[in-house]
Amino acid sequence: MPFPPPSTLRALCILVLGVQWAPRAREDASRIAFASRRDGNWEIYVMDADGGHQTRLTTRAEQDRFPLWSRDGTKLAFGSQGRSGWELWVMDSDGGNARHLYTGIAAKAPRQWSPDGTRIVF
Repeated sequence: MPFPPPSTLRALCILVLGVQWAPRAREDASRIAFASRRDGNWEIYVMDADGGHQTRLTTRAEQDRFPLWSRDGTKLAFGSQGRSGWELWVMDSDGGNARHLYTGIAAKAPRQWSPDGTRIVF
């Protein structure tokens, strides 16, 4: 039986206890988000599930890593290593509209979109 989507409070309790889980795949699994440093710096890319149409989404000087699809596939949350440490960012699935949300996150800590897609638990 699959793990049900946690409420914000339950997710915070899970994070405090140090339990990690794999993020759920977005509903439409036809595109994959990943990070690569093939161009000399860690950046976020997307590609078709068959490996075709690889597209670089970020072009920032900072390391951009750990992409996470929103449930509806319209947004990607990701970690970025800024001057003050790791930051949480979100952008549209085409790379547009990137915006900073929070500074001081743990780079490899679990993240999860809320069931309604309006919040990110980290």
